[in-house]
Amino acid sequence: MKYLFWKILFLVFEDFSYDLQKFRIYFIDIGQTEFISGNKFRQLPDEFLDEPALAIPCRLYNVCPINGNEQPIWKSDDKVYDELQRLMVNYISCTVRPKQDQVYYDVEIMIPDDGYYWISQIYSATEFHAFSYSHRHRFDGVCKDLKAYYDSFVNDQSLNVTVILIGNLCAIQQGNKYYRVIIKRRKSQSKVLVKLIDRGDEIIVDTTELLQIDNKFSTIPAFVQPFRLHPCDESQNSANVTRQLKKLLFNQWVYITQQGSMINGSYPVEVILSNQQSLNKMILQQ
Repeated sequence: MKYLFWKILFLVFEDFSYDLQKFRIYFIDIGQTEFISGNKFRQLPDEFLDEPALAIPCRLYNVCPINGNEQPIWKSDDKVYDELQRLMVNYISCTVRPKQDQVYYDVEIMIPDDGYYWISQIYSATEFHAFSYSHRHRFDGVCKDLKAYYDSFVNDQSLNVTVILIGNLCAIQQGNKYYRVIIKRRKSQSKVLVKLIDRGDEIIVDTTELLQIDNKFSTIPAFVQPFRLHPCDESQNSANVTRQLKKLLFNQWVYITQQGSMINGSYPVEVILSNQQSLNKMILQQ
């Protein structure tokens, strides 16, 4: 049997109705609090003491009411929590607001609206990527700003990415354009797999192609959102279905309406083509 080990902090609690053999602890890498028996703790090795926590404490910007003790004033059974759980399962995009305090980061959650979307990448019926028609001008502006920024550097070694860390945001050049990417994993000593966060596709690049990214570009949310056909599941994926999707959807404007909460990192949607036909019915009812 395999065991997982987690970094924790001990928390002080005042409710002595709990079993005194258990301690209230905080899992700093997932943001969860539990009462755990004292015989399960181990000394943290020195090499992990300076590692930053992976979970970041956040609260909704201009929404979540906070009392003087930095706790929500909503009751624990308030329906607002059910709605938050429904909308925020799995992965979600957000923007960190400039104003921060000592405990929480204020964030704005980016839930995609219904509307017209440009399909930029298709992997299968349960994963394709698109960006909103309403964001097209801002996307074009960011692309121009990236090009102007990097074209202004000539033989500047400060742009080199010297340390390759999984999850880091960088930039790459393709042709005469620059794109923001996240490092997914190493493929070899000199190659890495990256995801173009504004298109949705993944490519392998040489480590020398990676460029340091300025903070003004790193705080802009990804323009594409991940979608999946509703009610398609992984068992309905096939080479034939994916080929049809690429033929009908790729590089097309379509109308998308959400059909529930995110599943495995993608929003289930209905897709209406330019001829007003439902792609879901065409593909999934065959």
